[in-house]
Amino acid sequence: MSLIHHIGAHPLTREQLADLPLPDALGTRHFIRPFHLDVELLIELLKAKGFTVKQEAFGHTGPREKPRQLFGLLELEASGDYAIVVGIRGSYDRTIPRGIAVGSRVFAENNLSFSGEIELKTRQTLNIDQRIPELMKCAVDKIPEMVAIQELRFAKYRSTKLSIEEGDLVLVSLFRAGVLNSQTLAQALWGWETPQHEEYLANGRTVWTLFNVTTQVFKSREDRTNVLPIWEKSQVLVKYLDVVCKYGGSNAGTEDYGIDNPDYGVESACEPVVRDFEDTGDFEDTGDFEDTGDFEDARRFKDSE
Repeated sequence: MSLIHHIGAHPLTREQLADLPLPDALGTRHFIRPFHLDVELLIELLKAKGFTVKQEAFGHTGPREKPRQLFGLLELEASGDYAIVVGIRGSYDRTIPRGIAVGSRVFAENNLSFSGEIELKTRQTLNIDQRIPELMKCAVDKIPEMVAIQELRFAKYRSTKLSIEEGDLVLVSLFRAGVLNSQTLAQALWGWETPQHEEYLANGRTVWTLFNVTTQVFKSREDRTNVLPIWEKSQVLVKYLDVVCKYGGSNAGTEDYGIDNPDYGVESACEPVVRDFEDTGDFEDTGDFEDTGDFEDARRFKDSE
């Protein structure tokens, strides 16, 4: 299946992306950089790192004559039963920051997810064309490490077994966290109890099974119009499942890839902000969900062993 199924209501080719009109600036100091320039630069930098783009798809929100948010998916090489995907997003109306994310597309059900994001923090002002190339280069330099971390993460997911009852509890907790709604929770519970693909049960009923049945329901919403909700929700899902299977609590796997900073920050003039949930080791104390109890059940798995 194609990446185009994840783009939503306004799919574009790269050529059509370049032809999109630019909206009016939002002020005298607001300078709009065409999104297709970021895409072309990202593809060029990925090639310099030895990656080959096998598939690509792009889209936007808002009317064609006045696009607001823009996004793209670049599929790289396959890694077993999934392909590595790099996402890129941005906005002309300053509603979302420029960002690059590393994720995957699992072949069995064409499930898309993202496990880490690099946010490019810069103002959309006059000299943005001079700042973006260095920012983008610093971000792409981190992608090979993030790909390696994702492979380690998925290996841990495959080896961590769960009972049906434990999986049910995790799904209910994801509902509390806002990752699932009432409709998708019911679909995920059914998919967890009766997986439709043998690949999901290759190692028994595991966190990998749960990961796939959850990402499968992300694309089932009838009102989905773009990839951005999957971009956000799948990263929260990964953060939660990392706690469930004790992945990342002690910076597991990072030393092999030269990631010495537990905050995974980039100390350079460009300072892209990297959010990858594998290497923080600080899920309980982030405060992101401190008043909701969303991670209470995950901690129960973590502490009971």
